[in-house]
Amino acid sequence: MISFFIFALLELWVYLAAFQDPFADSSGRIWEGPLSLFLLFLAFLFAIRSLSSLRYGKILAGGFALSLMLFIAAAWVPLTPPTATTYSLVVYKSQRKLEFYQDGRLQAEFRISLGGHPVGDKQVMSDAKTPLGQFRVCDKGHGMFHRWIGLNYPTTEDAWRGRQSAKISWGEWWVIRVANLNGRVPYGNSALGGAIGIHGGGAGKDWTLGCVALENKDIETIFDEIPLGTEVEIRS
Repeated sequence: MISFFIFALLELWVYLAAFQDPFADSSGRIWEGPLSLFLLFLAFLFAIRSLSSLRYGKILAGGFALSLMLFIAAAWVPLTPPTATTYSLVVYKSQRKLEFYQDGRLQAEFRISLGGHPVGDKQVMSDAKTPLGQFRVCDKGHGMFHRWIGLNYPTTEDAWRGRQSAKISWGEWWVIRVANLNGRVPYGNSALGGAIGIHGGGAGKDWTLGCVALENKDIETIFDEIPLGTEVEIRS
């Protein structure tokens, strides 16, 4: 119980500290990661031992251990993995353009605008940077900016980076990883930010909070074509 209580305090500390100043160097808190995992392991070990001493203890302990293994397995074995598609999008940040491909053949290209701070990769919430890397479409709909094509930022790689730098807790890392494995919209309220996508609203100047913006008529061209699971690469 004490181990789990200390683990919970460390998780809460990481969560609050990251939001207090997400741009601060958190290297001084990197030791928290392995320590919190060790404490969590001890907590589960003592929980199984305590359950074993109760009436029907072996059954209770076995059920608890099985539940724990399934919980861990969920972060490695997808239940509904995203399907591959014949479509793909490539964004060139420096050139302010988006290329639309089908079966590897260029179908069209469009002018785009980016986040208010366009240079570099996205690191934390509210930095107004458009992220770099490999993504996929995990959400589509009609929204404030005409059409919305949601991307799976933060990815599993982003979550691991955030956990190593103590910007997100282990709980947030687990939720983000499970969502990405299953093609879902990842948790976007951590210090890493989220809700990154491609939408309309205009491509005249860099104005978004980190998304890729097109002219309304341009996003209509690709919105109905690309399905969920479409790969999107954002290059510098």
